[in-house]
Amino acid sequence: MRRKWTVLIVALFLAVAVAAERVSAYYVSKLVVRRRALENGLEEATVRTLRAKQEKVRYDEVERLAKQVESAVRWEPDSTNLLRWFADMAAAEGVRLLNSKLRPYNRTGKDSLVGEGKLRRIGFDVVLEGGFRPLVQFVERVERTPHVMLIERLSLSAVRSSPGMGELKITVSCLSPAPVEDAQEGGDVQ
Repeated sequence: MRRKWTVLIVALFLAVAVAAERVSAYYVSKLVVRRRALENGLEEATVRTLRAKQEKVRYDEVERLAKQVESAVRWEPDSTNLLRWFADMAAAEGVRLLNSKLRPYNRTGKDSLVGEGKLRRIGFDVVLEGGFRPLVQFVERVERTPHVMLIERLSLSAVRSSPGMGELKITVSCLSPAPVEDAQEGGDVQ
């Protein structure tokens, strides 16, 4: 009888051990899956942190460059001063300013407010006459100006009555701060 009890106890113990092993194997597999998920999450977090650091470095560089541009750019809100600037540059290059005019300011067209209404585009049509080299130098000055200018159209033709002379027709647009009342109304973002 004792032997039967021993066998029964051993059988019960083995059954409990097998069940415990199965339960522990189940929890171990769950822990392995959980560990893999945590390792993957940690890896993703590490990659995100690295990308965030790289983006911060790029952002700082862009901000530094923007400050350099801001210090180099000259914002002229008065279109009359810009027309005077064209006349001064023509005189400095030794060319004759035949005509300079402000293109009409149009809120919805090409000359509309830009940059969420903080800037406006002012257009100019300028006609000059002089030697070809001074006319080209005038264009170079426009390109190098600290004002934010864009040459939209340019034509250079020979003056038939004067050998070596040319006529330059140039259409330029310039960004300048929008007047307060325009900036409050907002504008087109281009």
